[in-house]
Amino acid sequence: MPNTMKKVIAHNLDPAIFAEDVLNFDLDPWQKDVVRFEGSRLMMLIGRQCGKTTAASIKALHTALFYPNSLTLIVSPSIRQSSEMFRSITKMMQLLDDPPKKLEDNKLSCTLSNDSRIVSLPSNPDTVRGFANPQLILIDEAARCTDSLYYAIRPMLATGGGQLILLSTPAGKQGFFFTSWENQDEDWHRVKVQATECPRISEEFLQEELETLGKMFYDQEYMVEFVEGIDSVFSYSDILDCFRDDLEPLELNFEEDD
Repeated sequence: MPNTMKKVIAHNLDPAIFAEDVLNFDLDPWQKDVVRFEGSRLMMLIGRQCGKTTAASIKALHTALFYPNSLTLIVSPSIRQSSEMFRSITKMMQLLDDPPKKLEDNKLSCTLSNDSRIVSLPSNPDTVRGFANPQLILIDEAARCTDSLYYAIRPMLATGGGQLILLSTPAGKQGFFFTSWENQDEDWHRVKVQATECPRISEEFLQEELETLGKMFYDQEYMVEFVEGIDSVFSYSDILDCFRDDLEPLELNFEEDD
């Protein structure tokens, strides 16, 4: 088999090899695991500037190129954030020796010559409906998306068996992202990366951020810890302590007056 054909097959089967050979990315080990992920549900709890958008963009581009007729959806708390990831994907597309022709191309979506589509969606749960059988759904900054948006998106996966990937830094102890992470549901594969594990972020920078932001915001943005909100009246643990499962339900007996 010619070397060229071997490379094409390798790039088709292994997104990490595709990223390194074609896009010239030197991926971190966790990024390789993410782009190679073949399961249905993945959560990425990743510190700021550690490369989560890069990994998600490579995953989206590889899906569009090597899965004809596929649909990839990008969702964020705002259309601006969704369009930023879409722009990252299109920039990677320009790195290809032979970029695919586009049947449709605008600031929020594109359709490739193999009929694969990449679409950025608004954050309104009433307007994201209507898509079916996506191959891949990426929810960026998922901890800052509303529960109603998340619940509007999940039914899109009902019949197609596509992948759902959530990527985010924490945003307090609330919402579907926090709940799904804390519940340790076996349906989800979890990846956690703190900024101290990123070789591109220096210790000096992180120390400066700690001193500037303070421990709470530093722990949230860089150490990806779910911290209590500064405006919270009660802590998350205090609220949980209010619930007990060892009490018998109270029975009320109302007798009608004669």
